[in-house]
Amino acid sequence: LFSTGSWKEDADRWIGELPEGYHPWKDLVKDSERAIKLNAYFTKLRSMDSSGAILARDYLKRSKQIGKKLIADGVANSADDVNGVLMNGFFHLYGPINNFI
Repeated sequence: LFSTGSWKEDADRWIGELPEGYHPWKDLVKDSERAIKLNAYFTKLRSMDSSGAILARDYLKRSKQIGKKLIADGVANSADDVNGVLMNGFFHLYGPINNFI
């Protein structure tokens, strides 16, 4: 049962602090300054060495590789197509093919 024990606190400790400039998805989804805030967030994330930051960077790099492979394999025609599916179909704030990391 997820409600027992200290697993959440243990996981939070392992992940570490969020990068300065973090904003929840619901705050950014309609924010006119979303791109500026995301750039600031990812700039800070690149300089962090916490377990969570390393995991996040690895995830972003792998997502980008997968997105590029979809194009190379002919599943998608362009980075805009891949990003559009994630942003419009799955409500991501940004697509996997980006220059954040």
